[in-house]
Amino acid sequence: MLFSRASEYAVRAIIHIASAGRDAQPVRVQEIAEALHVPGPSLAKIVQNLRRMGFLTSHKGPRGGVTLARPATELTLFEVIEAVEGYDLMQRCIIGVPGCSERGKHCPLHEQWRGIRTQMLDMLSAQSIDDVAQLTKGGRSVLGRGPGARDAGRPNVRKPARRRLKPLGRK
Repeated sequence: MLFSRASEYAVRAIIHIASAGRDAQPVRVQEIAEALHVPGPSLAKIVQNLRRMGFLTSHKGPRGGVTLARPATELTLFEVIEAVEGYDLMQRCIIGVPGCSERGKHCPLHEQWRGIRTQMLDMLSAQSIDDVAQLTKGGRSVLGRGPGARDAGRPNVRKPARRRLKPLGRK
């Protein structure tokens, strides 16, 4: 995918929390991880960062967990992704060429990427978390793999860690 796994998990977690409703009880991180079929420790770190950035509020105690810090109608997909990926998310070169920019020289895909980038930014900025959460209600869309997906003919094998590659031209 175009975004990091951390961004994907962050967006899915926030949508899951928003799906519980505005007046819902706090949702435990482990409950979110199980519902979304994502690793609990990874999600816990992401949720902690989202709390620090003001997207979530944590509640301690036996009925503790996390809730949205702002109404889901006021949060956009772009805000969440940008918070995880960084403010320059939509300015980065699609193939990682250093110095690729609007003002200077740019990569061979720059012109095509500019149009796609603009459409993506418009779509992500226009979609509130509430808009997307509404689509998950009633089973019209899913955030996890669905019931039994783990057991459906695929062995439960741990994937090797992904290596991060350095962008071309950087040392």
